[in-house]
Amino acid sequence: MYDLLIRNGTLVDGSGGPAVQLDVAVVGDSIVRIGKLGQEQAHETIDAEHLVVAPGFVDVHSHSELRLLAPPVPEEKIRQGITTEICGQDGISVAPMTSEHETTWKAMLSGLLGEYYSDWRWGSVLEYMRFLEGRGLPLNVSYLVPHGPLRTAVMGMQNRDATVDEVSAMAELMREAMDEGSVGLSTGLVYPPCSYADEQELVLLCSIAAEKQRPLVVHMRDQGPRLIESAYECVDICRKAGCALHISHVKARGKQSWHKVSELLELLNTASDSLEITGDQYPYTAGCTTLTAALPGWVLEGGARECLRRLEDTSLRKEIHRWYTSPPQQWENRAAAVGWQNIVISSVKTQKNKFAESLSVEEYAKQVDKHPVDAVCDLLYEEQLAATMINFHGTEDTVKQIMCEPWIMIASDGVYGGRPHPRLYGTFPRVLGKYVREQECIELTEAIRKMTSAPCDTFGLKRRGLIREGYYADIVAFDPQLITDKATFSRPCAYPEGVLTVVVNGVPVIRDAEYTNTLPGRALLWNQEC
Repeated sequence: MYDLLIRNGTLVDGSGGPAVQLDVAVVGDSIVRIGKLGQEQAHETIDAEHLVVAPGFVDVHSHSELRLLAPPVPEEKIRQGITTEICGQDGISVAPMTSEHETTWKAMLSGLLGEYYSDWRWGSVLEYMRFLEGRGLPLNVSYLVPHGPLRTAVMGMQNRDATVDEVSAMAELMREAMDEGSVGLSTGLVYPPCSYADEQELVLLCSIAAEKQRPLVVHMRDQGPRLIESAYECVDICRKAGCALHISHVKARGKQSWHKVSELLELLNTASDSLEITGDQYPYTAGCTTLTAALPGWVLEGGARECLRRLEDTSLRKEIHRWYTSPPQQWENRAAAVGWQNIVISSVKTQKNKFAESLSVEEYAKQVDKHPVDAVCDLLYEEQLAATMINFHGTEDTVKQIMCEPWIMIASDGVYGGRPHPRLYGTFPRVLGKYVREQECIELTEAIRKMTSAPCDTFGLKRRGLIREGYYADIVAFDPQLITDKATFSRPCAYPEGVLTVVVNGVPVIRDAEYTNTLPGRALLWNQEC
């Protein structure tokens, strides 16, 4: 007798191949049989008539590192059909971590990861992953080794080129993190201290990723006016290192850059003849990140304490103002790219400033009677950097253009706290409802391949991403006629419709569209059966 039997569903197996009518049987944590199983019996049977049965979705860009450690159990991802998240993104995450820099790093991360869990009981990547698993997980988690903690451990938050010895020390830490199961190297060339790195440092670290057969996952240095130059930089680094390249949240920021998408895609498709290139995308015309990303890079040099000192220093405020009206050097000027009216404050931590949530910087500045630059600087100081923003930067035409590329995967890039970006709740159902069913932008089987086998192949997740006998039973069943996102920018905390069943390692975590209060998730390590 099977433990679980999913009958009568339309099986879309994740390979990109055609849908078929087959049953799926599970014993323990694995799929043991696929076929017309007739009168076969199971301890639990799910009737999936009129539903699509697919591998569980993989969120290839996630920021759940600390939220997963704090009660209550987060349901935002599993209710979308996501069974695996890949954390450690943008070069700024929680491990490896040294006690010397823990306080500074917590402050730097507070705007992006929140302050859900403050008792960091880990140092290495493996210690973090084991701690995470020990707390209990509703879904699986993989982890990229982030560039920022490597650099900080060796040289703090200094804004300068690393010496040969310093790069060698980073490389040693990176090898250890890779050996512990990190599924790639991440960097955010717009986020300090990653943005302080020169080519020599990046090439050497990427050469280790190549040696370990893992990709560089990169938030490019600029996604606005210098989009093409930034893409060339990433391609050049990975070519020199022999490393696969994965570009996070592919897009063009700001109306003046939308026309560059075709050139960007042509560049990357041409480069893929000699270099393995993949990327991901969230299906929205707005993004979300820490509000500190709107600052000039030099303001964050030295870490949170120095950043706060500079924000308070009235003699430096003129320099900050001047930066916003001068051509950016190696830093993305979000205010210039999209305008203060299109940058919305999405979360703060103090009750005093809660009124700012959902206001654009322009609106907020008027309410507090300040110039937008002063308003941002003062708000960040008052919030001790723990604030996030939503940037309205894109157009539907470019979203669809990028989505159609076969090497693009789907990612939520969801950030918790305040009034979050709706992608935290709705990304995967939005693709299947809006772009597959309603707009017919891509085929259902191709969309599911982008959400399942493609990321598992890229990030070395063994025996996952396909409905196959012998594979782990990460499975989602959804109604293709009903599935849709319900979260909006005005009402962001709304669960989607149409996801009826989600199974993680053989255990239903969503049944009849409700969470079952189970924690069968695991820490997934590179190319290991977990």
